[in-house]
Amino acid sequence: MATWRGGWRGRVRSLSSTHPARRLSRWRRARAGLALLRMDRAEAEALAGRSLPTLRDSADFATGLVAQGAARVVIAARGAEGSVLAAAGERWFAPAAQVPVVSRTGAGDSFVAAVVLALSRGQPLPDALQLGCAAASAAVTTPATQLCNAAAVAALVPDCAPRRIEIDS
Repeated sequence: MATWRGGWRGRVRSLSSTHPARRLSRWRRARAGLALLRMDRAEAEALAGRSLPTLRDSADFATGLVAQGAARVVIAARGAEGSVLAAAGERWFAPAAQVPVVSRTGAGDSFVAAVVLALSRGQPLPDALQLGCAAASAAVTTPATQLCNAAAVAALVPDCAPRRIEIDS
C-alpha cells in the first residue's frame, strides 16, 4: 500500500470553480503538475467525451489521466456508488455509505477536505479515499446549510472500506 510521504507539503496546485464548464476549461489550461484532481461523474464524462458506466471505465479513465501527467492522483466520483482513485501503479474504489439523503450540497467539498486532511497527515491513498467517502456520505445526511461533523464521519468510515481495482496487463 502506497503512502504519500512528503509529497503533499509545500506548494500544491489546485483548481476550484463552481461552474463545470469553467472547471474543465481551467483544468485543460493548467493540465500538468497537479497533485490531486477530483471530478464528479458528469465532469469526468465530459472530459472523457463519453459515458463511464462502470467502475472499471472510471478507473481506466483516471489511470489514463495519471499516465498523461495530468495529476499524480486522480479521483473520479460516481455519486451514491462511491469514488475511484488512480495513482501510479494503483487503483482503488471506496463505496459511499448507504445513508438517507437530505441534501447533496457540500458532499464534494466535504470529500475533498477529508482527502486533503488525510494526505496532509501522511495517510495512505486508500485511507484518504475511505475518509473522503465517509465525509461525503455524512454531508448528504444534513441540510444544505450544514456540512458533516467529525463524529458522523467517524461512524461511517467502516462502511466505506476501500478495495483495490486490479490493473489489466
